[in-house]
Amino acid sequence: MRKTIFSILCFSMTILGSAQGIHSDSITLSGTIINDASTPLKPNVRFSTFNQDDPPVFVNINADNTFSKKIKITVPTLYKLTYGGYYVMFLATPNEPEVKFKITDKVGLKSLNLEQSKENDAYYAFRDEMFQFIDSMNYVRQTYASNNTEAIVQANRIIEKHNGYCTNLKQINQGTFAANVLFGSFMMNPFTDKQPFKKQIAEHFFDNVNFADSSLFVIKDMTLIFSDYFDFFADSSAASKKWFFPYIFDKTKGTYLSQKELGFLFIDNLTRGKREHYIQSFTDYLLNQKTILNSNLVLAERINLLANTLPGKPFFEVSGVDVNDQPISLSELVKKAKLTMLIFWEPDCSHCQKEMPKFIALYEKYKAQGFDVFAVSIGNDKDKWRNFINTNSLIWHNGILPTDPSVYSKYYLQSTPITVLIGNDGKIKNRFTVTVELDGNIERHLKKGK
Repeated sequence: MRKTIFSILCFSMTILGSAQGIHSDSITLSGTIINDASTPLKPNVRFSTFNQDDPPVFVNINADNTFSKKIKITVPTLYKLTYGGYYVMFLATPNEPEVKFKITDKVGLKSLNLEQSKENDAYYAFRDEMFQFIDSMNYVRQTYASNNTEAIVQANRIIEKHNGYCTNLKQINQGTFAANVLFGSFMMNPFTDKQPFKKQIAEHFFDNVNFADSSLFVIKDMTLIFSDYFDFFADSSAASKKWFFPYIFDKTKGTYLSQKELGFLFIDNLTRGKREHYIQSFTDYLLNQKTILNSNLVLAERINLLANTLPGKPFFEVSGVDVNDQPISLSELVKKAKLTMLIFWEPDCSHCQKEMPKFIALYEKYKAQGFDVFAVSIGNDKDKWRNFINTNSLIWHNGILPTDPSVYSKYYLQSTPITVLIGNDGKIKNRFTVTVELDGNIERHLKKGK
């Protein structure tokens, strides 16, 4: 799961501020390409950041198979070098004047490698240790769930080893971004034997993280760390959700940049992970933090959009045309059914193709109880759409090309397929639900009647 998230997740951040001193305002990115006669040289390499506002930089390859580009940089920034469909992620910092690459592009051998880089050696050492630590603690959670005493003993052994390893790496890599910012932030205090293991790891996992340092958000791994935290350690009880977000935001100490980055990180993490209960707590908290929202207008806009898609909010109208080019609207279906599932999908979407049989099974299971489906394709190829409907026997209500494109933002569409459960009272019941939870949610809402 982590590898999948790591390869597709691309949350947008503007990285400003750093705990390190600025040594230079530019660094050189250079490299050599080794190819053979059967693999012609590509015209260029591509450098890009994970900030949507930064345009990619294309660097031409010289006749001697080398490339070089000087870029302006004042703070640590995570980059991606892409060549011929392959890529490598690397950290560029003002402390390291040059980062070198070796690209091999031969039949049966494709690789993009960083040559010696102290900054990146330290950064990847941090990544490896951090996720090994999380995996080990999750093993303790699973293995000793019914034996709290042994869980505490095993956890403290792992913490001692982890802290020692981080201290050692911090000393070895002095002066690097990882040593200055990362290793110390993710050390952990030993657990006591007076509280349950799960409670302690849920409440103290981030105790030593200095969220006031906005340079912490340069690493893409922050969203992965939070994903693992929510998946493995977070207590999903109402009390836990209410304390968590104030606890994290208080650790920014009012730092504007950190609050902004943290806000966008949570939006991306919670929505993509479809963690609806946490989204509710998150939006409830931030909507009451006027100081944060007034100084982050884009964040405020996103939070308001998100809040309007949550359970209890009125649904937004979606209208288009059906397979016979006749008008069709969501509101007409909601009036007639006890519960309606709105699906946004695309015929070419592989995830949609995989999930559609599960949606069909749910429709067949519950249609006699007043459950209906309105599947809306956001693609513009009507022939592909009709062919998919006929081939897969989608006998529910089908529509294409919503007449009001703003429904995409109103329902906070990031990818497809997206499902929204809507009651006969016109209220959204669930928007951020993983497919495996749909069956239980549909059954529960049908029993309630509204």
